[in-house]
Amino acid sequence: MITVQRTMKQGSTEELSIFGHSGSEEAGRDLICAAVSAIGFGLCNALDQMHAEADIQIKDNLIKIRIIKSTEQTETILNTGMIQLQTVEERYPEFVLVKSEEKVI
Repeated sequence: MITVQRTMKQGSTEELSIFGHSGSEEAGRDLICAAVSAIGFGLCNALDQMHAEADIQIKDNLIKIRIIKSTEQTETILNTGMIQLQTVEERYPEFVLVKSEEKVI
């Protein structure tokens, strides 16, 4: 299963992690993994091109975005990506789980 975990702090994204495999098809033929990966890499590219203050890690089975300084533009990019990821989850709930939590200060 692919898990998307978004951590919020005071209404702003602190971290977004995408990890795992859907297992819906063999490696290289898994369209659900491809869709989620495309959204995740698109988020990374958008944040990079907009010069967002973010620490981005890309490893095997993991995309991790830690926001250093949140802006309205950064949140718009991340919210758009979350809507896209939730759309994939709605269509394939047995393969994708999207979670969001607010940190209590």
